[in-house]
Amino acid sequence: MSADDIFFWGNWVLVGALVVGVLATYAVVVSGNIRDKELKSELKDKDEKIADANARGEEAKAEAAKANLELERLKAPRTFTDEQQLRMAEKLKAFRGTTFEMVTYPGLIEPARFSATISAILVRAEWALHVHTGKHFLLENGSGVVVVASTQGSPAAHRVAKALLESFVSEGVAARLDHNSLQINPIKIDIQIQVGLK
Repeated sequence: MSADDIFFWGNWVLVGALVVGVLATYAVVVSGNIRDKELKSELKDKDEKIADANARGEEAKAEAAKANLELERLKAPRTFTDEQQLRMAEKLKAFRGTTFEMVTYPGLIEPARFSATISAILVRAEWALHVHTGKHFLLENGSGVVVVASTQGSPAAHRVAKALLESFVSEGVAARLDHNSLQINPIKIDIQIQVGLK
């Protein structure tokens, strides 16, 4: 092989190497761009997933806070603010002279205190509290407040009981209405308020 042949083939090998180099460079650039797009897409997906997870986390925190507030409300003893007590007493003065009695569980602090608060409101409304000298308390495991209208009391007992019930409900206390014979000789009882467990 002559020097010209070596030069000729050397040039072609060099050109071929340059072409391969250019193609390899192009392949690297193209594959790099594709990889960058895929990585950006993956990062975007991950960012969206992280944002969704953060949003769900914030919602869960808000729900937990709401549940904690509700739990605290459920654990807190029932009561009425001074403003609520005054408002109820003013509404119920329309039925002044109504005889009533309070019945609750013996030895349970929360129902007893709430019963005392209700009694104070009704006495402020000029209702007549009948206090039992003997044992008179709830025996069943009841909950909430029950307003019992006497079937033997004054003819207006149902209307008065309904007004008292509406007064409780308007101030956020769950209560229900019932009817029963509340006659205790010689005193006629119009309304009985049963304060059960919270």
